[in-house]
Formats: sequence, structure tokens, C-alpha cells
Amino acid sequence: MVNFDEKFGKFKNKQWDPFQELRKSDGSFENLPEPDFPPKCINQLYSQRADIEMDSLYDRIPFENKDGGVWKQGFEIPYDPLDQDIQELEVIILPHSHQDTGWIRTIDEYFESQSRKGFDSTVDFLGKNPSSRFIYAEVSFLDLWWQTLAPSVRTLFTKLVREGQWEIATGGWVMNDEALTHYGATVSQLIEGQHWLLDNLGVLANVSWVIDVFGHSTTEAYILAKAGIKDILIHRVHYEVKKSLAENKQLEFIWKQPWDTTGESAVFTHMLPFFSYDIPHTCGPDPAICCQFDFMRISLGCPWNVSPKIIDKNNVADRARMLVEQYRKKSKLYNNNGVLLVTLGDDFRWLTPEEWELQVSNYEMLMRHINGLRSYRMHIRFGTLSEYFQLVNSRKPKKEFPTLQGDFYTYADKDDEFWNGYFTSRPSHKAMSRVVEAEVRNADILFSMARHWAPSTVKSDALFIALYEKLTEARRHLALFQHHDGIVGTSKAYVMQDFRRRLALALSHAQNISSFSTAFLLGSDIPEIYSNLESLVKGSTGTIPLIVSANPHWNATASMSQLHTITLESLEDAKTLYVYNSLPHSREHVLKLLVNMSKILTDIRKQVSLFVDFQQLE
Repeated sequence: MVNFDEKFGKFKNKQWDPFQELRKSDGSFENLPEPDFPPKCINQLYSQRADIEMDSLYDRIPFENKDGGVWKQGFEIPYDPLDQDIQELEVIILPHSHQDTGWIRTIDEYFESQSRKGFDSTVDFLGKNPSSRFIYAEVSFLDLWWQTLAPSVRTLFTKLVREGQWEIATGGWVMNDEALTHYGATVSQLIEGQHWLLDNLGVLANVSWVIDVFGHSTTEAYILAKAGIKDILIHRVHYEVKKSLAENKQLEFIWKQPWDTTGESAVFTHMLPFFSYDIPHTCGPDPAICCQFDFMRISLGCPWNVSPKIIDKNNVADRARMLVEQYRKKSKLYNNNGVLLVTLGDDFRWLTPEEWELQVSNYEMLMRHINGLRSYRMHIRFGTLSEYFQLVNSRKPKKEFPTLQGDFYTYADKDDEFWNGYFTSRPSHKAMSRVVEAEVRNADILFSMARHWAPSTVKSDALFIALYEKLTEARRHLALFQHHDGIVGTSKAYVMQDFRRRLALALSHAQNISSFSTAFLLGSDIPEIYSNLESLVKGSTGTIPLIVSANPHWNATASMSQLHTITLESLEDAKTLYVYNSLPHSREHVLKLLVNMSKILTDIRKQVSLFVDFQQLE
């Protein structure tokens, strides 16, 4: 036995290594080589330091919540319009529309009332105006729209995307939450969206645009890097963290993993500096001024009581000076040799031809005026996120930007209002998502194996295609719930009910697919399997095969009383149960079954038979 009181002094004097101590078989302490001191833990051995380490930054930030003036969560940014040493500034204006796949309304309601007409207007306007640009992220809405399009519109949309005029960013089925989603579900929804883009448009996203999730995870950055995305934009970060990074011109950085010594998993990251991603909070620090350059508010007005004005020859010079000042102030928060990104949009914007014409025509007049005056030393144009990142990289190599490690939780947007209640809200929805994720993964594996071994005939191929469509539907329902207002639980109650309905349908599809695939792989009667599969595809339920989930409380049926009961006529009646483990390692798990007898005789893996008492469910 080790006397720790006796040995502690030796430890302090570099004379004792507890790990070597434990490796001594005889318990003696003599003749041990002197260890390095102090002892290194595993994460220290593999961790690579970064210029910005979020754990340390959180400790250093005072979190004083001071009033920053017009930029309430920040600070006053000095600007001298007579400065003769001011650098040339290239400004990229990026029109965008963020569309929640469920929040105040369901995804179907949003699509019919807003998204569909927005896509129609956008594809038409971009097709007629080659200098205009647009960025979009939510593939699930694109899929709904694609199904309604005439071939000619599909061709035009594909052309716009392939030529970079309409940029699809991230490529996920949704803009997923990053705090609550399991990495498996995150990867699955990203694959679903990316494959849709590849299958239908022949493209893959090469940048990421994440503006509305409630905090940002280093795991998400790692997953995006593994998906081939090396440049990302983020927004919802605690306002004191933004302030600290802005003060040091570190709002652009290389986001790396602690163990990565080569930079293989690092992503270049641009962080929006201000309160929101809407137009009043993106042109510069003063929202009262920026709001005046959201020309769709001409009739609606601004919260700061000064409305936008149509740009004409009489006011263009004055309005240009206002806008240039905001652009210059914002540019002072970045250190990239004279490139500025100005996002232009909000939730469900650019929905009508009138909005496109109003915004673009007024901005083009401002651009012509500003670009034509050498004294401004500024050039403004519409561009995509990819164009912005390419421009930054051409002026300043990525290796010259600071590196950062860690994540951005917990998020607060103002006044110490932390967004952390969603970590535990609607727990049954969160739990159900995990179960559905496991069941869909099981179905994926079993279906793939069954399809591989199935004889290829006209009948079997048609049925497997139909079954695959059910599997795809299940994956997409699960992916939809990873949306940052889905698994987070911030949607209206009836929208959450729609999410739950979709999860239940995904669970039903997954279990039926697993059941069929398992029966096929076990060599059950093939005609009978096909007969039941045809019933399944048509929407009815066949008599066999049967699957009993390892999570019976989350079965597709409404309650335990409706679960299938295994009926035994007597102790001589035999039923065979196969247990499937989808994990690549052995596991122990309690399996719950409903039987109609209080005692049964079991034979487990040819071991000695035994009587097992079963708890009766009322």
C-alpha cells in the first residue's frame, strides 16, 4: 500500500511519479528513474497553443455591460473624414435572406406564404441582372421549391448557382443548432443537404454562412472543415466577446482544434461585429443611420424615427457621405488590408420583384457616386461570400491572421441576457430526437446490407427504390428537427407539434425499414417479405416482420399499451428473438419485451436455459 503522506514530499521534490509507481509489481520505490516535472496530462501533451484561447479570454473579460453609445454593446469608433492616410477600401455588399425552417410558422406554411415567391422573384431578377448577387443556406426550402419548378426555371437556377451569382452556403438541410445536436445528426443533415446540391445542381458548398444559431461550437467548425469548407461566417457570439475581439481587430481569425498541429482542420472565420444581422446593424455601428439604407422601410419607417429616402441626384452626395462614414468605422474593426463585408438582408427578405428593384436601384446610384469620387478612396460592388473570402486571402495570407481555440458559449446579445434556457427546454423533444437518430442510423445500415445482398430483379429493384424513398424521408424529418428553432425548442407550440409529428413519422419509417431488412438478411420467406414490403410502401402495415425497439417508450405508437405483445400459447411455444447491435463494439443494454406470460423459458446464445420473471404491465 502506498503511504501518500510519506510520498507527497517526494512528489514535490520531483522524486516520485505515481504512474511509474503503479507500474511496479512489487510495490517498491527503489531505483526508479527520475520523471519529468511537473507531470503532463494527455491534453497538455497534444494541445497546441493559439493566439486567442477562449477559456482565458472569458476569464479576462470584465463583463461590465457598459453603454457603448450608438453601438450599445460596443464602443465609440473614431473617424476623421479628412484623414489623408486612409487606405483604399473594397466593399462587398451581400444580399441575403435567412429563412427559418420552422419558428412562428411551420416549414410548409413559410414556404407557401413567403419562401416560394421569394425564390421566384430572386431567380428572375438575378437572371436579368448579372451584376447582382445573393446568398442562401437552407436546402430544405430549396427542395420544396425545386419540386414546383418548370424545366426552364430549373435550368436558369442551376446556371446562376454554378456561375456563382446565387451562392448556396454551408449546404446543410437546415441551419442546425450547435449546442444540442449530436455530431451524428449534424453530419447527417449536412450530408443530406450537400447530396441534394450535388444530385440536382452538380455543386458543393465551399463556404459556410451561419448567422442565427445561438452560440457557435468548435465541433461544428471541425465538421465543416472535414466537409471541405475552409471559410465560414458566424454571428451570435456574446456581445462582450465581440467587443473584446473588435478592440484588438481580431474579428477574423483561424479557428483551430487543440490537437491540430498541421492546420488541416482549421477554418478561416469572419465574425459579424454588431447586435444583429439585419440591415440596421450591418452597415456600421450606428443602427439609426444604417436603417436609413434599408429602402424597403421607406413606407414602414425605422425604430429610430428617421425613415429611408429614395436616392436621387439632389441627395446622393449627402447620403453617400453618411454611408461612407459607417463603412469606414466598421472597417476599423478588421485587419485584412482594406476589405469590408456588408451583409444586406434579414429574415425572409428579398421576397418580391419590388424589393429587389427598390434596393438594388438605390444602392447602384450610391455605388456610382462613391466609386466615382477619388477622395473617398472606396470601391463598392455586390458580391458573394466566396468573393469576399477570396479577396481577403489575396491581400493577406491566412497564416498572418490570429489563431483561436475554443467555442462561443453561452450567448448573450445584450444586458447580460444569457440564452441558456434552451439547453433544457422541451426535454421530451430533445430525447426523442436522440432516439430517432439511433433508429434512422440502424435503418441506414440494415437497408444497405439488405440491398447489397438482394437479387436484382425488376420487382425487387422497384421495391427497394420505394423503400429508399421512405428512408430518405425519415432522414430529412430528423434533419429538419436539428434546425436552431427545432431541437432548441424556441418555436411556437403548434410548430413544435409539427416537428414531433415528423419525428414520429421518421421513427415509424426507420423501424419498418429495419424490420424488413432484418427479415430479409435472416433468410425469411422472400415472397412474404415482398408482399409485406408492398403493403409498407403503400402506407399500410404488414403482418411480418416485426421490430421491437430497444427504446420502447419512444416507439412509433402512442403509448406502451399499444406496443406489440409477444404471445406464447405455452412454455412449449417457441419464439426466436434476434438482437441487433449497430455499434462497432460490444455493449450491455436492458431489452424490454411485452409477453403474455409471467414466466418464460429462455435460451440465450445456446447457454443454460433459465426461467426469467417478467414484470407485468397493467
